[in-house]
Parts: sequence; structure tokens; C-alpha cells
Amino acid sequence: MKNHLILIVDDDQNIRDILAQLLLYNNYKVIEARNGREGFDRIKENNPDLAITDYEMPNMDGLELIRAVRAEKKYNNIPIFFMSGILDDILATDAKKAGANEFMNKPLDLVKLIQKIKKWLP
Repeated sequence: MKNHLILIVDDDQNIRDILAQLLLYNNYKVIEARNGREGFDRIKENNPDLAITDYEMPNMDGLELIRAVRAEKKYNNIPIFFMSGILDDILATDAKKAGANEFMNKPLDLVKLIQKIKKWLP
């Protein structure tokens, strides 16, 4: 089994820590970023197998990050999970239009998150 590399992009250190622990426990490798701009840099540096991004962050929000990644053809294959504490169908639609593969509401259902990751990274 390949140890897939997953990028976590969130300005909340606690959320990054929880997700990192969960992913490491499930045998994934993890890199982190504090905002969308840093997340885009991590993608260019590491070409992760999957990215999980929050919506509301300083410097570059999650939608802007997804659009930036999707604008670069060589990163189009990276599944991107978009998460937000805002329960909004319009935001979910915007995330899908931007290129998000999954939309998840916060607080995250961690069991479902792992199930979705396994679906995208068999």
C-alpha cells in the first residue's frame, strides 16, 4: 500500500493538528499550510496525492486556492476536498464549479472523511 501524501490547508492550528493525527493514524503522510497561498506553494513543492482546504483563510481563501490549482494543468489530477463551517448550498455549488471534488461541512465527520479519502486514494 502506497503512503499517500495529503495536504491540509487551514488557518486553524487545532484543526490542522486533529486532521494530521487522524491521517497519520491511517498511514497517510501529511504536509500542512496555514492559508491558500501557502497551500498553493506546498502543492507546487510536493505535488500531493490529495488536498483538503478550508474556505475562510487569510491571503487566499479555499475557493481561490482551488481555482489556482485547477488553472495549472499539471495539478488537475489532485483531488481537492473543500470544507467550510458555512452551511450554504451556493457555497457548495461554487466549490464544485471551482473544481472541488468533495464538499464537507464543519465540524467534520472524521469517519466519513477517511471513507471519502479511501474512495479517492484506493
